[in-house]
Amino acid sequence: MRYLYIFFALSLCCGCARSPEASSPKLSDAYAKAAMLALRAIDGDDAAPTLRDGKLYTSRRTAEAIEAADVQGVTPTERATTSELHVIYDHRLALNQLRETKRVRYEWACARDFQCASKGSERVEAYASQKIGSDAELAAAAADERPCLAAFDENLRARLAVLPPPCKAILGQ
Repeated sequence: MRYLYIFFALSLCCGCARSPEASSPKLSDAYAKAAMLALRAIDGDDAAPTLRDGKLYTSRRTAEAIEAADVQGVTPTERATTSELHVIYDHRLALNQLRETKRVRYEWACARDFQCASKGSERVEAYASQKIGSDAELAAAAADERPCLAAFDENLRARLAVLPPPCKAILGQ
């Protein structure tokens, strides 16, 4: 009887200790590798999107990396993960566009100031770079993104198809 109680207690403990990741579907190795490459491309993308002739243009390298992950995604879980990559990339594009808009504003502000503008275009660019580096709005947006990218990468390395908590704000969940 004593062994039965010990067995029952151990089974309860082991069952309660299981994480939600343990029961979630795993990503295939090929898909996880392609998704990690796409995530790295997103992380390294600093180009602002442009609109020409009614079409949105983004970084070709990043778009191709996400497309490669999409091609590797066979299961519904992998396709959902690719959708999450698209949303993270949209967030990055918005951040890049905000940075570019602020850079232009700072350059204009310096160009209108005789003291700043009289020192040449290098001074104007340096002034804008310095202001962007200390911009609170940009820092806050980037601070939201960094933990998400790190956690997403960790999950891909573990082949987990679980949305990391730091990404929920970016993905609107």
